[in-house]
Amino acid sequence: MIVMKFGGTSIERSLGDVVKLALDAGPKTAVVVSAPSQTMVLLAEIAHFAERGDRDRALEVHRAILEESVTRATNTLGGTGSAFRSKAETVLAELCVLI
Repeated sequence: MIVMKFGGTSIERSLGDVVKLALDAGPKTAVVVSAPSQTMVLLAEIAHFAERGDRDRALEVHRAILEESVTRATNTLGGTGSAFRSKAETVLAELCVLI
């Protein structure tokens, strides 16, 4: 088994390269990724709004993070008209209902 770990900056800069490396490594490969850079800053911002009782602003920032992640992954992995985009948007909608 091969385990590959990628940090936040490498994911943000070259998600396509990370995916290619993982696929080229074969079927017995585990991939571990960190959040893209600046994600921790945004998560802290969400926590700050929530702590102050500003639930609406916390949810707004959270949704923006999710939407940006879906857009970035879709553009890298499959393009805007792909089945991946459709599935990602469905998952995004489900997550937003939960939060």
